[in-house]
Amino acid sequence: MNHNPFSLRQNFKSNFGIIPIQLKAFFVFCFLVSSFEILIFLLLPKSFKESIIPVTGWLPSFPYIAVFVYMMHSLGNSNGFNRKHAVNYSLTILIIVIVFGIYDIKNYKGLFQDNPYLYHSPYRPIWTVGVPAFWILVLISEKMKGRKTNL
Repeated sequence: MNHNPFSLRQNFKSNFGIIPIQLKAFFVFCFLVSSFEILIFLLLPKSFKESIIPVTGWLPSFPYIAVFVYMMHSLGNSNGFNRKHAVNYSLTILIIVIVFGIYDIKNYKGLFQDNPYLYHSPYRPIWTVGVPAFWILVLISEKMKGRKTNL
């Protein structure tokens, strides 16, 4: 199989141009969240990361990195982009995030408030349940479902 970087770029451009706006927005969100966490890890002091862990959890961008990598691979595919697979993969990842977010909320006993790595903020459900739920609603919206193209 020929993996010419120019054809990959061309495939990405043509496939990205035909996907629905909701999927484009989610792809960009995944890229931004992933990039932001990498920048935090590389450039900002440890104290900043410790300050956001109670709100976001230990790996706030992990599910979004997984979706981003999958979408990059799919968009570069010369056989065309399969919108249904991309949406189903994204929904599966987001549902898993919500399940673990709910589990985390249910089982937190309020211990370890002095340790930033073990403390839970009352705002954590926004990141672990609210944000993924928002993206699920966006991805399954009527406009997304009503699109009749065979991507």
